[in-house]
Amino acid sequence: GYDHDRHERTRQEVNTTRENTVWGKLSKRARENVDLSMKFAHAERNNSPYKTAPDVDPEQNPLLRKYNLADRTRNSAEFHASVIPHERVSLGVAVDFARDDYSRSQLGLTDAYELGLNADASVLLTEKTSVHLFVGRERIRSKQAGSQSGSIPDWFARNDDTITSAGIGIAHQLIADKLDVGADYVTIRSTGKNDVDSGTPDPPFPDLKTDLDSLKLYANYRLREDMTLHAAYWYENYNSNDWHLNGVAPDTISNVLSFGEDSPDYEIHVVTLSLRYRF
Repeated sequence: GYDHDRHERTRQEVNTTRENTVWGKLSKRARENVDLSMKFAHAERNNSPYKTAPDVDPEQNPLLRKYNLADRTRNSAEFHASVIPHERVSLGVAVDFARDDYSRSQLGLTDAYELGLNADASVLLTEKTSVHLFVGRERIRSKQAGSQSGSIPDWFARNDDTITSAGIGIAHQLIADKLDVGADYVTIRSTGKNDVDSGTPDPPFPDLKTDLDSLKLYANYRLREDMTLHAAYWYENYNSNDWHLNGVAPDTISNVLSFGEDSPDYEIHVVTLSLRYRF
């Protein structure tokens, strides 16, 4: 296959972005219970001439290239497999890979690498009860170049982000064709590492961390064939630890007026009741 993507923008550094992608996909059914697929793609993004943005004073460094507007070469691959080892069990595995090269960017994002691994399963325990679960892990590594002097690159950074997620859910039919209930739980943990090389022996920045836990309980009651009453309770807890926010008061940094905010943290309870009508 071949894809062409074109964007027209106003009041930006680049007026037109054009990306051409060539890809190939192979799908195979191995026996009656195994489905396999592979996809490979090569993409080239070539843009109109890069210029400094209008109405920005002082002007940005002319060597800077914003990653969504910069020329880029991307190579990616996907692998997916689904297996039904038993009439009540379904399994799935997915691997996604992408590599981005910003070889024409002197300042900004210069290289990026992403790898995702995911697995899921669903099991029909009884005629009325089913369970599904998933686990996933994503790693994003990137490199960027910056200029403290406002001219050529004089510092370089490496970022390494890891996101781990898992979830489980259960659905049960209490009354046939009338009432079903269920619950879903999801947890996500992420860690971001940042290492900067400015020519001096500076230690790496502290890790960035986020934790998210979410629980949902729900019930659906069918009043009629075309009308359903839906009730749900949702609890979510989010915690983050961001070194560039925590402990930074409005006057902590010389010549910089910050907002004095802390890392986002919240706990939320949501109750919903809705009536669904189909016609």
